[in-house]
Formats: sequence, structure tokens, C-alpha cells
Amino acid sequence: MSQADRVIAGNLVLADWASHFQRDVVVIPSCVAVEDYMPKVSYELRDPPRLGWIGSPHNEAYLLEIADAITEVHRRTGARLTLVGTTARTLGDLESLIDRVPWSPDSQGVALAAMDIGLMPLPATPYSLGKCGYKLLQYAAAGLPAVASPLGVNADLLDQFGMPRARTQDDWISAILALIGGSAAAREQLGRTAREITARRYAFDVWLPRWVAAVELEAVSL
Repeated sequence: MSQADRVIAGNLVLADWASHFQRDVVVIPSCVAVEDYMPKVSYELRDPPRLGWIGSPHNEAYLLEIADAITEVHRRTGARLTLVGTTARTLGDLESLIDRVPWSPDSQGVALAAMDIGLMPLPATPYSLGKCGYKLLQYAAAGLPAVASPLGVNADLLDQFGMPRARTQDDWISAILALIGGSAAAREQLGRTAREITARRYAFDVWLPRWVAAVELEAVSL
């Protein structure tokens, strides 16, 4: 970074770190193409209720942070977990509650729209503070209500979307059960509000002018 002309960081935590090596740092948040995500149509719960997670094989171990909560929610409601990412079974006892969907551009849209509640647990580590909330933005783009750890960018996104935050196992149980026990109208309001905010504040087109200026594409085109 010290040899770069400019550094682009996805959030203020990363920008602060980068500023130790580079004076010229521009913040551009993670963005999504909302139009690429199939919006949820029905907010009536599936039978059994369908929790969901999407991500890479490296990050799916974060689900073990809330394994007790997921197991308890399953015991009370029969809820299962759709995991979009990899077919490798790596989550121990949780695997009996998991239905895995291999990731593809098409499968992610269908799978997210079919979930009832998205999950984004994070461990309380410096690495987590630097994450950019992309998973929450994916859920929001699909109009999917979600529960997440309020770390880093997540905390701000949860506040904007009006979605529940959870730190402890009890928090996760309470938040998930509240969404399951709430009305379809309440879940729909959360999902649609999140999708609208994401389209207005975190779409690629919204940040394109800042990106063009940051990488000086206009000067290059001349």
C-alpha cells in the first residue's frame, strides 16, 4: 500500500489501518447489484421454517459460533438451515439440520428467496471488525429478514434495516424465534425496507461516480 498512488478501502476500520501506510485513502463500501437478486414473493413461513446462510467454505465455520442457538431453535420449531456455498460436510453435529446448495449465480438467487431468515454470525475478532457486511447486503437485496452479529459494518447495516442484532446464544435464540413467531407482514416489512435501502445506498450504480473518480478512469479515457 505504501507504494500505491491511492488505496480504496471498504469501510472506516480498513481505511484507518491503511492510513498507517498510505495518506491517500478513499472509502467505498461493498455494493451489490440488487437487480441480480430474486426478491422474495411470499413471507409465509415454510414448513419447517427455513434459516439460511450463504458464503465461502472458509467462512462457514462461523456458524459454529451459534451452533447451540440453531440447535435450540430447531428443537422448538423444527427449523432447518439452508447453506449455500459448498457441499463438503464440515460442521459436525449441525450437519443433521443442514441442507446444502452448491453456489452458482443462479442457485444463490433461488435459494435466498426461498429462505425465511438469513443468519450472519461473526466471532468477536479484529478480523471481523474489518468485514464489510456483504452477506447482510445479499440478504437485503433478496428482501430477506436477517439476524447478525453487530460487529463492524454489520452494526450500521442492522440499524438502517431495522433488523435484530445478536451477541450471545440467548440473543440469537430470542431474535430468531421472534422473527419466526412474528407475522408474515412484519417479516415482509423488514425485507422490503432492507431491499429498498440497499438499492438506494449500496447499489453499484450509486457508487460508480466515486469509483470512477478514485481510480481516475475519466483521465485515462482522455
